[in-house]
Amino acid sequence: RLLGQSALLLQDGLLDNELPSALTAYICGGCVNSSLLQPFFVTDDGGCCMEQGARADVLSTVLVAEALLMASEPDLTALATARDYLLAQRAADGYWRLCSQAAPGDLRLTARVVGVLARIQALSPVGFGESSDAPQNSLAALLVATARQVAAELDASAPSASVLVDMAWLLRALCHLGCWEEALALYHSLLSAQHADGSWGGGDTSQILRTTCAVVGALRCFSISRAGREPDLAVPAASLRLQTPVEDTAWRFSATVFNDGQAESLPCGWELHHGSPAENTLLAQGRLPALIPRDSCKVQVEFTLATAPSVLYLLIDPDGESGDAYRLNNMARLVYCPPPKTDSLLLWLSPLTIRSEGASELLLLRPGSGVIINAMLLADGPPPAVPLRLVLLDNGRECFRQGLSLENDFSTECRCEWFPDEGWHELALRVLQGEEVRAERLACVEVCYQAMLLRILSGPAGEAEGLPQFTAGEYVTVRLYVAETAAAPELWVANEHNERLPTPLVSATHEGRYTWHTGVQAPGRYRVYARTAGMTSAVSADFTIMDSCELRELSVLQPDFVTQIGVGDTLTTPVSVSWTQLCNSSRQLQLSWTWTGPDGVVLAKATAPCEIDCAPGALTRQLSLPEPATLAFPTAGSYLFAVEIMAGETVLKAERSARAMALPSLTVEQSVQPESVGWEACEVAVCSTVKLHAGAGGAGGMQIPAPATRPQLLDAPGERITILLQGIHDADGQIVEKGTLAARVLYGCCGKAAPGVDASVEGVFSITNGNCHISYTPGGSALSAGMWAPVIMSFFDPQTEQHVGCIEMHLEGSDETMH
Repeated sequence: RLLGQSALLLQDGLLDNELPSALTAYICGGCVNSSLLQPFFVTDDGGCCMEQGARADVLSTVLVAEALLMASEPDLTALATARDYLLAQRAADGYWRLCSQAAPGDLRLTARVVGVLARIQALSPVGFGESSDAPQNSLAALLVATARQVAAELDASAPSASVLVDMAWLLRALCHLGCWEEALALYHSLLSAQHADGSWGGGDTSQILRTTCAVVGALRCFSISRAGREPDLAVPAASLRLQTPVEDTAWRFSATVFNDGQAESLPCGWELHHGSPAENTLLAQGRLPALIPRDSCKVQVEFTLATAPSVLYLLIDPDGESGDAYRLNNMARLVYCPPPKTDSLLLWLSPLTIRSEGASELLLLRPGSGVIINAMLLADGPPPAVPLRLVLLDNGRECFRQGLSLENDFSTECRCEWFPDEGWHELALRVLQGEEVRAERLACVEVCYQAMLLRILSGPAGEAEGLPQFTAGEYVTVRLYVAETAAAPELWVANEHNERLPTPLVSATHEGRYTWHTGVQAPGRYRVYARTAGMTSAVSADFTIMDSCELRELSVLQPDFVTQIGVGDTLTTPVSVSWTQLCNSSRQLQLSWTWTGPDGVVLAKATAPCEIDCAPGALTRQLSLPEPATLAFPTAGSYLFAVEIMAGETVLKAERSARAMALPSLTVEQSVQPESVGWEACEVAVCSTVKLHAGAGGAGGMQIPAPATRPQLLDAPGERITILLQGIHDADGQIVEKGTLAARVLYGCCGKAAPGVDASVEGVFSITNGNCHISYTPGGSALSAGMWAPVIMSFFDPQTEQHVGCIEMHLEGSDETMH
């Protein structure tokens, strides 16, 4: 079309000695170069003229420089000459003039000059001999100050067509200078000045058309060249390493992944394939962490193969999770051993990415606008003889088709433009070889013609009456969809009284996803609002917070069992507990305790549950119950103390970590008065009965099994009694091959103790292959014939002091002649 227009213009007799006519013909014909424009260069000062033979001026030089910048290979020498001329024509106040005096068009001309200078500087900043950015920095400061003033005036009143054109050229210049914050403000100001029919400005039809063209060109310049705020994950092929296995070791593969973008990437996956990616070629897969710009991480994996690998493919973010819009550098290929040639070509197409994200279920667009759909295409060999084609089907209708060419590493990026209508779309991206489908990816997307839409993702509590439900201390995830990604949204949460809450919504890594913490907000209905600058009303979405109370980390502080408890002893101890609670409403808790015997039967419990008032909040509480815990230990064994706290249907239970071991009592039913006679006559003690009580182990878990029968021993006075303990094992049932066992002997009270006799005797005995020989010499009070006394020998772990059992011995008195 442009070539046809150029021919018609030339046939109408454009004056070839005038610059506008020549530029029109050359630009429309696509043949702009410095040789064709040579007649308009003024060699004396380096500028360009409006007519051949005239003096050079700023506007003509700007027009020629803009035309030269359109060329595929710009003439750097000619552009450098134009740049020097334009810098020399700058006025003392920093502006460029249309004439010798200040005029209304000076701002527009200055913006065009600055834009041209920035574009020339970007092409080759070193080649132009400019060692300092001072001129460009001063130009940027000038335009930034001007842009702020113009934007403020535009927001205050309806702009004229002339002001809109000035703003359009200012926006272009700011984009080329990289002043994105100021450019964004102008961008929004221009959007807000658009009429309902899509045009800008006023006046007659031609004036409206010229103003609209200038504004649209500036908006397009902003969208094309604005700073990218997206991650760009890249895995250089040079970073791939494969270590050959030695003997029976595995193959070791490593690579380095970089984030070359301008935003933090989301956590994503990676895959390592042996050959062109397919379901049966996957060797390993894993996850990559979030990477900030200029950060990197390692991919390391070991794998086994029956034969040496031929070609390895490393795919980064194959499912489009990271937010990376540039997919071609997400793949690297390592050729270890060239694969054999085959007649068939295997192709693999990655999942679709729309707007730098994985294909989401919802897409917001303005009517008539489009998006880019892309994917990676990998092959296991060189391009086939029959060319490949890329086809996009929308609800079964073909809407895009173009040829494909593979790069040197047998890969390429498939990119296609898609301009959908509002509604549900089933997409199919296919790679065709002839008419045969060689690779295909599917996606389903709902397109809405709305400026903004909010959705709240359901949490663990699900939904009720169509609204997501959340509990105290939970995160609410909000998904924000916007048609204009450059807009900066404002989000907040309000309660059912429409009171704005101070807790902010946070977007940590990914654009469009926000979280809000419920904390201990009262139960009820809440609403999330979102809006951008220029919106007259906000969009919203509702959710509910349920009445909830969470109890955790219950522990028993008292009773604390540090002493031994004898059979028949009664223990009274205070009860003290601590716990953590998270409640969003006032409620009442109930606290109770129980004592459980060795057989699992509850022996004692609280008279009534203790009522505790609980206020909303998140805190750790410690409480002592008014009623102590009392229990008389009837038999030997392990006893368990448990505390239970209840909040409605929520029940939390904790048991004392140390169990109380009930030992046989040393109390005797009969008191014996020893006789004050000599040893030869009546000091006789005979051990007649030995009874072993088994117990649980300490830190090492050592245990002594109870014997099947009770040994009956008869011993002469003063001679040792030897008892064999067998089958000593740990908590896992393994025999203790080597160790030690400590013993402590406690004498029973039989009237007055004999003078010079200790209350207890201690010793340490060795364990060998689960056996331990315990020796003991009965002594203590002298017993007459027919009298008796108990003796307890308690065993414990010498390292942990944890009791593992005891021996109860029954001593009977006898005459010296009765052995």
